[in-house]
Amino acid sequence: MKRFVLFSLLVFLFSLSLAACNEESTDSKQVKKEAKADEPANKESAKKAEDPKPQEKKEPKKMQNQGVTEFAGSHILIAYKGAMRARPDVTMSKEEAKKKADELAAQLKTNPEKFEELAKANSACPSGQRGGDLGTWRKGQMTPAFDAAVEKLEEGKISGVVETPFGYHIIRRNKVVPPVMFAGSHILLSYKGAMRAKSDVTRTKEEAKKFAEDLLAKVKANPAEFEKLAKENSACPSGQRGGSLGQWKKGQMVPEFDTAVEGLKDGEFSGVVETPFGFHIIRRDALK
Repeated sequence: MKRFVLFSLLVFLFSLSLAACNEESTDSKQVKKEAKADEPANKESAKKAEDPKPQEKKEPKKMQNQGVTEFAGSHILIAYKGAMRARPDVTMSKEEAKKKADELAAQLKTNPEKFEELAKANSACPSGQRGGDLGTWRKGQMTPAFDAAVEKLEEGKISGVVETPFGYHIIRRNKVVPPVMFAGSHILLSYKGAMRAKSDVTRTKEEAKKFAEDLLAKVKANPAEFEKLAKENSACPSGQRGGSLGQWKKGQMVPEFDTAVEGLKDGEFSGVVETPFGFHIIRRDALK
């Protein structure tokens, strides 16, 4: 289940294998990076390291005491109607998506410094809000085509157009840096039309916000009730665990979520935090 937590809310980390609150493997990714991007996932971690300069080719960093290769990168995802995890409002055909991706790749060949700007304006992955930053992930968490493309790149270099089941990607390999870690729990109130909301969710955005405010008042009056309220009300699979998302790397969650957690001390509760997934009440937990 912890793996589930590290993959999900991440952002999509977006689901290239990982990314955000689905019932199999990514609580933290419901708030992430589909995000890792959904992201490719799951991404994970990241909102960090922007516009790294090209460096000499180096072997990917090996995680201590494990034979697992670790990558870091950013991407621009151009989704199309019918692609895996494409949002309902995506109307572009596969051919149109490929053409757009080719045009963006051409722009980046002449102006690589515009990567973050183009990601924010065009990426269908939640990581686009962070300039496309997916943070750090282990080899194998993304779809094979995505990992293979990253592995061939030198740090700071940008790929051509890479196709995966999620659409067309333009990828930049970033330097692997020691991650900032968070731990926390949350209650998610989703609404009809929110990202990843289940089909049986009928409450409006206004109703969800009001409900979140009512629950926050209860939490403030009796903090010990947080886990119980999460189990009874949270739309995230983490609700079954009293809202616990475990630990995650900074950047795996959507920006609004990480920002809220970063401003809290261990044991403190946030106010009502809005993300594309709905409204959250967040508690920062101690790292173990």
